[in-house]
Amino acid sequence: MAFIPPLFSKFGKSYSDMLKKKFEYKHSMTHKDKVDNMEIETGLYASDTGPVGKVNVLSTHGFGESEFKLETDGSVLEVRAKHKKLSPGLDLQLTANGVRQSAQVLAEYRRESMAGSFQVDGSFDDTKVNSSFVLGHQGFAAGVSGSYRVQTSQLEDYNAGAEYSAKDYTATFQTKEKASVLSVTYFRNLVNRNPDLKTQFGASVDANLHSPIYNLTIAGEHQMSKDLTVKATANTKGTVAAFVEHRLENPQMKATFSAQWSLAKKSSTPDRFGVGITVGSV
Repeated sequence: MAFIPPLFSKFGKSYSDMLKKKFEYKHSMTHKDKVDNMEIETGLYASDTGPVGKVNVLSTHGFGESEFKLETDGSVLEVRAKHKKLSPGLDLQLTANGVRQSAQVLAEYRRESMAGSFQVDGSFDDTKVNSSFVLGHQGFAAGVSGSYRVQTSQLEDYNAGAEYSAKDYTATFQTKEKASVLSVTYFRNLVNRNPDLKTQFGASVDANLHSPIYNLTIAGEHQMSKDLTVKATANTKGTVAAFVEHRLENPQMKATFSAQWSLAKKSSTPDRFGVGITVGSV
């Protein structure tokens, strides 16, 4: 059976998505709508400086997709276009960022037993090149990545990693920060009493290779029903976070609640808290 390995940037993705996605500690109201080949998202969220409006328009085409993002506080202004399957296995993406006044070109290539990427980020006074290469066979993948800044002629970052994926679990070994930190992650799909629902567990250890410093993190996600999902995560730094998502069918609505505590403060009041309401095509 042909095995197409993941890109180096996608190593450990299942675990990192469970750990990071949906934990949003801000109060927001969002409306989503689908019109033909377009997904339109408009919303409002509270920031430290006041309410901020946002617009996100995603359009899919026969060749790929395009996206426009805008936030009214000036922090986000981005246009992205992605051409999928420019040639067999090759995707090309162009991104323009009006806030940073920069542009990005990203090429990703994935075929049987190999994957690679080449990215150039450029602005008026800075250019950065990132590249990666991965080889794989029967669920096992190993690769390297590097980042080079043109203006300083310096290799800013370099790392290596390996990953093994099976039907129900993924184990990843990967270095970070110029190979000074070793990150080991494990992700597993567990048995849910309802086969149509998911239960997932993950754990990671980040260890500094030059000093006895490490951080252990565990995370879990459980669908209690098709309308109710709970997530939780904790680490040895004393941070605990929880997330609840509840969906309604009539009207179509999704409510999310996120909270994070620092155990060192010994308080039941969360350090960060967010409530999100999304209506429309959820």
